[in-house]
Amino acid sequence: MADLAKLLHSHRLVTLTGPGGSGKTRLAVELAADQRDSFGGAVRFVDASPITEAGALPARVVSALGARVPGGQTAWQVLVSATADHPHLLILDNCEQIAGAANLVTELLTLSPQLRFLVTSREPLHARGEQRYPVGGLALHTPGPQGPQDVTEGAAAYPPAVRLFVDRSAAIDPGLTYAGNDLEDIAEICRRLDGLPLAIELAAGWAGLLPPRQLLVALNETLDVLTTADGGRPARQRTLRATMDWSYSLLDEPTQRVFRGLSVLRGGFTARIAAAVLDEPLNGLLLVLRSLRDKGLLDLDTRVGSDAERRYRLLMTVREYAQERLVAQNEQSEALARHADFFVSLADTGGRQLGGPGQTAAADRLGAHHDDIAAGLRWMATNADADRALDVAASLWRSWHLRSHLDEGRRFVQELVDIAGPRAATRSRARTDLCLGNLTYWQTRYEQALEYYTRAAAHFRELDDAAGLAEATYDQGFALHLVGRTAEGQACLEEARERYRSLKDAVGEANAVAGLAFGLCNLGHLDEAAELAEDSLTVLREQADSFSIANTVGLLGMVRRAQDDLERAEPLLREALTTHAAANHSTGVVWMLRGFAALALARNEPRRALRLAAAADVLDPDQQGGFITGVTEPDVLTAARRLLPAAEVQRLWKAGHSISMDEAVREALSDDQPAHSGPRRDQTLL
Repeated sequence: MADLAKLLHSHRLVTLTGPGGSGKTRLAVELAADQRDSFGGAVRFVDASPITEAGALPARVVSALGARVPGGQTAWQVLVSATADHPHLLILDNCEQIAGAANLVTELLTLSPQLRFLVTSREPLHARGEQRYPVGGLALHTPGPQGPQDVTEGAAAYPPAVRLFVDRSAAIDPGLTYAGNDLEDIAEICRRLDGLPLAIELAAGWAGLLPPRQLLVALNETLDVLTTADGGRPARQRTLRATMDWSYSLLDEPTQRVFRGLSVLRGGFTARIAAAVLDEPLNGLLLVLRSLRDKGLLDLDTRVGSDAERRYRLLMTVREYAQERLVAQNEQSEALARHADFFVSLADTGGRQLGGPGQTAAADRLGAHHDDIAAGLRWMATNADADRALDVAASLWRSWHLRSHLDEGRRFVQELVDIAGPRAATRSRARTDLCLGNLTYWQTRYEQALEYYTRAAAHFRELDDAAGLAEATYDQGFALHLVGRTAEGQACLEEARERYRSLKDAVGEANAVAGLAFGLCNLGHLDEAAELAEDSLTVLREQADSFSIANTVGLLGMVRRAQDDLERAEPLLREALTTHAAANHSTGVVWMLRGFAALALARNEPRRALRLAAAADVLDPDQQGGFITGVTEPDVLTAARRLLPAAEVQRLWKAGHSISMDEAVREALSDDQPAHSGPRRDQTLL
C-alpha cells in the first residue's frame, strides 16, 4: 500500500500485474479508498471484464463517472470533457482481454493532464509511461512459535498468508479452533499454494471438513500431479488451477453441475435468476449457492442489490475455470440457450414496460442486467431466432436514450442487424429501422433519422401494419420539423393522430397531439399550442410514461413562458425538470435547463441565465433544446451583453461550463434567485 501510494503520486499510469487470484482487484479497491481524499473524492471503479474491444470502454467509464452522453456527442468526447480539468483516479479492473486498451489510455492521459489510472491486468498494457507493479503471493516467511488453541491469538504471530487462511476458515465456522501443529500445517498449505490469496481462500473453504493435516496431504497429492501436468503455465497459474481442480473434485456432482452452469452469467445474479437460467429448484439451489460461497467459489456482489435479495457473482478467474469445465462436459450450447431465453425474455418484458408508468423501474432493471442481456441477444441472433433478437433489441431503444447510452445502443443494434443479414424478416427490419432512427434522432442527426423513419414507414405499409405505420409517421413528423420541413412535419403528425385514433390508442393519440402543439409553438401559434398541450397532458398523466408526461409538461411551460405568462410557466418547468432529473432523463434535463435560462432572461436575471445556458451548452453542444425552448446560447449571450460588462459575461459563462448536471439542476430549482439586474424584460431582449 505504501509503495503503491508513492507510485500513484509519481506516475499517472500504474498497472498491477499478476495471475488471476493474486488479489489485484482487492488491492486496487483498498488503495483507491485510501487515496480518495487526494483526488477530491473523484475515484471511480470500472469493471472492464465483459469488454473485449477498447471502443466499448469509454461508455463504461462515463457511466462509472455518473456522467451522461447527450445527443450529438460520443462517449469519448464526454469522457475527455469530464476528466479534462479536475483530478480523477480511474481504476480499470481486468483489462488483459481488451484489444487496443493501451492506445486509448495513452490518448486519454494526453488529453486529460490531471487524470491518473490504476489498472489491474494479468499482463502489462505495454503503454507509454506505464509503471508496472507485480502482485505476488502473500508473505510466507518461516512461521513463529506455536500458538495456543485460540486461533486468533495463535495466528497473529504468523505471516499474512496464514492469517488469511485462518480468517476465512473462521468466517465459515466461527467455532473452529486449531491445536498443536495445526498452524504449522496451515503455513505449509500456504507455501504449497505460493501464498496466492484466491488459492488460500479456496483451500480454507474446506477447513471445516478436513483438519489441516488431512487438508495438506490431499493438497500435496493433487498438486504434485497437477502442477506438472501443464508445463506451459507459469508456476502460480498452475498452482491456482490445481487448487481449483482440487476444490472442484471435492464437490458432489449436483454442485459441480451448478458451478459449471453459473459460468454463463456475466454480471451479478440473484438466486432466482440462477434457478431460472440453470432450470434448478430454488430451495435446493440456495443450499448449493451457500456451499459454493463457503468454499470460496462464489462471492457476494456488494456493488449492487440489497439484503432483501442478495446478488452473487463469480470472480473472473473462477468463472473462466467453470467455463472450461462447462465446455469439457459438452454442456455449453444448452446452457447458453437457456441463458439467452431467460435474458431475452427479461429484456422483452422490460422493453414493453418502457412505454408505461413503470418506465424508470424497467430502465433500472434492464441496466442492472446489461451485459447478460447483450450476450443473450447476440447468441440468439447468431444461433437461434434472429428476428426475435432484433424485435426485442428494437424495443429497448428508450432505455439507451434515458440513460444516455445512445451511441452504444446504436452500435449494438447495428451489430445485430449485421449478424441477422438477409435472414431478417421485413417486420424485424422495420422495427430496427425505427429503433435506429430514434437513437440517431436523439443524437441530433435528424436527416439520417428521417431516412430510417421513411424506410420503416415503407416497410410497415408493405406489411399493412397499422400500429407500426402510426409510430413511423409520428416519428417522421418530428424529424421533418427539425430539418426545416415544417408543413410536412405537421401533416405527418396530423396523420399520426388519425391513425392512433382509429387504433383506439389513447396514449399514441395524446403524444401525436403534443407533437402538433410542438409544431404550432415553432410556428408561433402559441394559444393553439397551449390548448393542444393541455389536452394531451390530461390523457398522458393517467396512462403514459414519465418521460412523455415530463416532456409535455415542459412543452406547456415553454409555451406559457413564450406567452409571457411567467406565473404559470415556472411551476410547469419546475415539475418537468424535477421529473426528468429524478428519472435520469438527461435529454429532458437539458431541455428544461434551457427553459429555465429563458425564464431567467424573462425576469431580467442574466447571471442565472448565463450559468444555466452554459451548463446546457456543455451537455448539448448541438443546440437541440433551443428549438423547443425558443432560446439558444447566442440568444442568452446577446441579451446578457446588453445588461452586464463583457468581462462578467465571460466569467459567468466559463463558470457555467464547469458545473455538473446535478449542480445545474439544483441551481435551476433553487428558490434563492438573484436580485433583478434591471427593469422587467421587454420583448426586444430575445
